[in-house]
Amino acid sequence: MGSSYKIIKVQPAVTAADNADNDVIFDWTEIANFTNTRGMGALLQSVALMDRNDAGPGSVSFDLYFCRGSITSNVSAAPTSAQQLGAADAVVDITGAEAKAIEVCGHINLTSTEGDLLTGSVVTKSNIGLVLAPHPDSTSIYVAGVYRFNPADTSTGSDATDGLDFYFGFEG
Repeated sequence: MGSSYKIIKVQPAVTAADNADNDVIFDWTEIANFTNTRGMGALLQSVALMDRNDAGPGSVSFDLYFCRGSITSNVSAAPTSAQQLGAADAVVDITGAEAKAIEVCGHINLTSTEGDLLTGSVVTKSNIGLVLAPHPDSTSIYVAGVYRFNPADTSTGSDATDGLDFYFGFEG
């Protein structure tokens, strides 16, 4: 039997702000149905980002963190507000105990030194090979992002709060 592939678009809620290096871009956002079977894992093989807030060529660097979410009495759920990675437009402040409770299970870095002048900055990372698995009763995982550069001020403009489109490529 051959492998199956799936691409899932995620457009996280971003706070319009004058962000800085190490600031939270967006908090835990669901990647729904990344696997077809409850509790079954899949390989994250690629991530593509289209950043419509970027004005052109330049340095783009993001860290993406993945977690399984919270679980109580064998019922999974999204991380709670007390388990957030950190407040938007502020540095990461999740504790070790909070990260353990939501089972942070992976991390990748997206970096590009060239942007696409026509559509904004497009960054692609391939051949990731990160195994991710939801809780036994779920087909979802969660992703959050952190700036690893000093981005342009996004406190104004039409794409200020919805200018990031992530495309996650899964195998399995």
